[in-house]
Amino acid sequence: MDKISWIELVILCLAAFRLTHLLVFDKITAFIRKPFIEIYTDENENGEQEQLLRIKGTGLRYWIGSLLSCHWCTGIW
Repeated sequence: MDKISWIELVILCLAAFRLTHLLVFDKITAFIRKPFIEIYTDENENGEQEQLLRIKGTGLRYWIGSLLSCHWCTGIW
């Protein structure tokens, strides 16, 4: 079995980072998150607008929403 070189490891890590960012943050994959996560805007005590996240449902739907809302969690899976 061949060993992985250091450059292949770096490329693999960067690809995993980019795929995780794509699933969790990018607008192009919002349709994947939409059944599991609701994003709404609220005003904080300083009068600034904040985007907040609410995970929808219970059980498996809630678990998937939790996974898709956390870049650390998605990166591991």
